[in-house]
Amino acid sequence: MRDDYALQHVQCIVELVLTALSLDEAIRDCDTFVLEKIVHGDMALARAPASYGQIAFITWRWKIDRKIDPELRDSVTKRRAERLEKLTKGEAANLIIRLKHGAMAIHRKKAKAAAQLKQLVSKEKERRSRANVSVGPLHAN
Repeated sequence: MRDDYALQHVQCIVELVLTALSLDEAIRDCDTFVLEKIVHGDMALARAPASYGQIAFITWRWKIDRKIDPELRDSVTKRRAERLEKLTKGEAANLIIRLKHGAMAIHRKKAKAAAQLKQLVSKEKERRSRANVSVGPLHAN
């Protein structure tokens, strides 16, 4: 009974794409068909501006960590806002895929390392400023 149900509800659409006399000709024609009908047909959508949903998802995932230095956070926010204005659907799709599959963790590690480096540099600068000791003329009593 289960097999009968599956056979009744499955539709298969078969389209004859090309006929060829040799294998070389068939491969060349298949490549041409794919380039003309499949690849370039959907590329117009990828060049369109990103949808509201894509932009909303990307901005939600691009939450900036509060622990990062405020100046760095403001510059990153400004750069991201500029990038979002020019974003296409194709670029947004790539970003979403990368964000979903762990690129955000890599970004957080890099941001944390940059913040630690900046803190280390400022501590070293402070330490060096304390190390400068100047002595004036000594008065003998």
